[in-house]
Amino acid sequence: MISVPDYAHLKPGFADPVLDSQSAFRTIMSAIAYPGRIVTIGGSACGPSPLSPATTAFCLTLADGQTPIWLDVGARSAEIPTYLRFHCGAPIVDDPGAAQFAIIVDAAAAPRLHLFDAGEDEYPD
Repeated sequence: MISVPDYAHLKPGFADPVLDSQSAFRTIMSAIAYPGRIVTIGGSACGPSPLSPATTAFCLTLADGQTPIWLDVGARSAEIPTYLRFHCGAPIVDDPGAAQFAIIVDAAAAPRLHLFDAGEDEYPD
């Protein structure tokens, strides 16, 4: 038997997907270009708890079917994996080394950084 996720109570993505994702993308690129600079991601992203609007906007903007995401125990609520799969098409992985993004709710309980994928010399991102 195939299990079908319940999308009835799924929170929406961006209110205006085109403009909000463009704005979030510009802000994220600015943050990457200027490490240490504090930026605010605006827009209407409202994901399931405990995802912040900024984390939600980041995922909606940059994650897709080619972007495996690792979730810590606090982010593995029933709603978050379904939300990310539905809106981003992103696979959720159990191995931190297989992930390109990680959502960590409890930093004290996070795995050691060496367990995550460090990228490659040519493509460290």
